[in-house]
Amino acid sequence: MDKTLIEYWINIIIIVPIIVSLIIISLRLSRKSIETLNIGSYTQVIERFNMTKDTTLYVIRTGKTGCVLVSSAHHTEVIKELSEEDVNEIINAKKEKRASISLSAVSEINFKEILNNNFKGKRKDGYNKRNFI
Repeated sequence: MDKTLIEYWINIIIIVPIIVSLIIISLRLSRKSIETLNIGSYTQVIERFNMTKDTTLYVIRTGKTGCVLVSSAHHTEVIKELSEEDVNEIINAKKEKRASISLSAVSEINFKEILNNNFKGKRKDGYNKRNFI
């Protein structure tokens, strides 16, 4: 085999998982730091949704109440006032969505078993792949 091909495979096997893990760690740390900045403030932007290039929909919490407003480059308008229950319901739904997207399922995968089966040539039914060639 060519030396550059071996170096290429070593880079893929070693460096790519390191880069992916660093990306995951940085995303988790940045999310935690942003949440800690917003916790103590009186006004929080709970949700932000871009409707068009210039128009954005915001759900804002001020104290115990909140509001939904639309903002564009030249105009900002309050669409609806929200009660404390509505604001808490939106926050809880957002937390549930974030929890369902978490990467906890990745930790349940047995990578060692997958790698051993692929390198040894074993199939899930117990037969060896090389017996059929």
